[in-house]
Amino acid sequence: KRGRMRYKICNSTPCPPNQPSFRLIQCSHFNTMLYKGKFYKWVQVNNRVNPCELHCRPLNEYFSEKMLDAVIDGTQCYEGSLSRDMCVNGICKNVGCDYEIDSNAVEDRCGVCHGNGSTCETVGSHTCATHTHTHTHRMCQILRTVV
Repeated sequence: KRGRMRYKICNSTPCPPNQPSFRLIQCSHFNTMLYKGKFYKWVQVNNRVNPCELHCRPLNEYFSEKMLDAVIDGTQCYEGSLSRDMCVNGICKNVGCDYEIDSNAVEDRCGVCHGNGSTCETVGSHTCATHTHTHTHRMCQILRTVV
């Protein structure tokens, strides 16, 4: 008889940018295995449709393969994005700014998790994006933390 599984994120520190990604490391485990009679150096392929499957391609080749039905638990769903979402049991789980799984916690305009926007003030603004084909302008606020 199996009980309910509970998951907790134990390390919320991002990996250094100069290190290979967790997904790349998982693909590299296939470097020592023959694939159709050849050895390849495998690199990750980001799959937005099924982000928790491990898809890899040989370096300098133009095909990819699904290597595993599920990446290792804790692998980011969308590598290279600001999303904290991660794979657990092959399912992409929402991770809030509080690093809790299935949390809806978000940062406020000041970047504070669960904040109400009162810990910073607008000190200026400028146009940071102009969409001429739709005639829309987006204003970016310059915020300063209130001490």
